[in-house]
Amino acid sequence: MKLIWVPFVLAVFLGCVEEKTNATTSANNNSVTTTAAASNPVANTEISATEQADKAGTLEGSVTLNIKDAKDLPKFDPIKNKDNKDVPTCHTEITDERLIVWENKDSKKFYVKNTVIIITELQKGAKGKRPKEDDKYTIDQLKCVYIPHILIARRNKKIEVTSSDEVTHNINISGKKNKSENILAGPKKSITYTPQFEEELNVLCNVHTWMKAYVVVVNNPNYATVTDDKGKFTIKDIPEGKYTLRIWHEELKELTKEIEIKADQKTELEISYELKK
Repeated sequence: MKLIWVPFVLAVFLGCVEEKTNATTSANNNSVTTTAAASNPVANTEISATEQADKAGTLEGSVTLNIKDAKDLPKFDPIKNKDNKDVPTCHTEITDERLIVWENKDSKKFYVKNTVIIITELQKGAKGKRPKEDDKYTIDQLKCVYIPHILIARRNKKIEVTSSDEVTHNINISGKKNKSENILAGPKKSITYTPQFEEELNVLCNVHTWMKAYVVVVNNPNYATVTDDKGKFTIKDIPEGKYTLRIWHEELKELTKEIEIKADQKTELEISYELKK
């Protein structure tokens, strides 16, 4: 796939959103505007059971691309496996996952997959629901593609990089704060990696150069999530209060957004990227 850089202006709106069809694209962006709304009590492990329902809320939202028609999406080709490396285990054409957009034909909105939403204050461990100690974090190599493309993992916990493939892969993990690993792993072999610091890690394969994923390392994965195939996200068990969201996408501009969670309420947030003409 050929990456097309397209400038974006960023706007955030209040509200709920809908769904329908599929499109893939790549882009860039620049400015931001925002708003928010508000249901649903959830538990906070730092307070008593009788207080939980009165002290917590839920954040629901979506990330959209503000265009009127699919023809406005930048066009580019799939990534080619030029040498037919390890076919048929590997595909001859691979979807570029840097920016994937889903179109809702009914609402005529375009939703962005793989956007990371993090509640920054709840990564410090002072309050909120604590992570489970037995949570497991796994990336698989399947048909010479990393799955998932974006993994949220807890620092100081093992990440297992597995392989469902009958071919050799090279697992190359790097970041700015954590140690790098570059390991040749044979067919069906796995490795483990333990990040110590919060950051975004690149996961590559030097044997199959199109393979790429990200691990977003956080302190408390309960308060971090990734938008799904339809650009939606939900974070539950949020103690009542004011917070800062960190919003990260591998191709789009990183931003922050102030929100307020109220007891017995659901806060709704729509983040919209606009194509700059």
